[in-house]
Order: sequence, then C-alpha cells, then structure tokens
Amino acid sequence: PHVLGRVDAAKALAKFASPAVVDVLAKAILSEKFWHVQGEIAQALGQIRTPAAAQALLKAHAEVEHPKARRAILYALGEFRESQVRDRLLKTYGSEKSYYAYNQAVRALARQGDPAALDVIDQSLKTDSWNDIIRSGALEALAALKPSDAVARLKKHTAYGVPDTRRMTAIRCLA
Repeated sequence: PHVLGRVDAAKALAKFASPAVVDVLAKAILSEKFWHVQGEIAQALGQIRTPAAAQALLKAHAEVEHPKARRAILYALGEFRESQVRDRLLKTYGSEKSYYAYNQAVRALARQGDPAALDVIDQSLKTDSWNDIIRSGALEALAALKPSDAVARLKKHTAYGVPDTRRMTAIRCLA
C-alpha cells in the first residue's frame, strides 16, 4: 500500500476506539518503516485515549528511533494523564537526541497539568540549543501549564536583547 493510504487508514481507524483497533495500531506503529506514517499512527492512538493506547505509545516510545516519529509519539503521550506516562516523560525527556523531541516531551509534561513540570521547564530554560528551540519549547510549556507567575516569567523573555526566536515565542504565548 501507498504511504498516503496507510496515513488515511490510521486516521480512519482512530474513529473506532476498540481494543482490536488499538492492537492493530500498536503493531503497525512498530512495523511501519516511514516516520510520517508512524507519527499519524501515534496521533490516532493519542485520539483514542484508552489505557491500552497509552501502553502502545509507551512501547513505541521505547522502540522507535526516528526523531520525527518520536516527536509525534511524545505529542500523543501528552494526551494521557496517567502516572506511568508522566514518569516516562520525566525520566527520558533529557535523553532525547533531537531538540524538537526534547521540546515536545517538555510540552507534553506541561499539557498533563502536573506541577512537577515546572522544574523541568525551569531546567529547560537554562539549556542551550540551536535556534533556542529548547527554551522556546519551555516557554510554550509554561504557557500551557499556566502557573500564577506565568505572565511575569514570559515577559522577561520579551525584552530587547533576547534572541528573536525565543522573544517571538514569548510574545505569542502572552497573546
């Protein structure tokens, strides 16, 4: 089957949240060779939001190596509020090889609403990366978490002299 057909199949299966569909998608994400299709399968599992879907995504996170696919898997894991998912994200965010995957892991933690994500965000704001990707992601995570001091913290990153990428992200987060 063609790549686009596999993408369409994953999107169609996401509409039927049954254990059989989760099993099919869980096998497909591990056997798929193309990262984009793996990402669409991860998104489908994230939409299903069952404990079995979370387990499938955790297994995929452990086995899939392509950074673009991992980024999609991490985004989908952010849909789950289970402690096992949070623990995996806290344990592995710093070991992601891609800045974008690291960024997505931090944002997924913040989307879960866990106050422990604030420590991760603070650490990420101190981390250097190409084009300030990690700091920009930390600002987006801060905006998603919405702590009481979020506005003041975001305003610090809008000052003159802050690199443009991070500055524009902070302004977007304040909007």
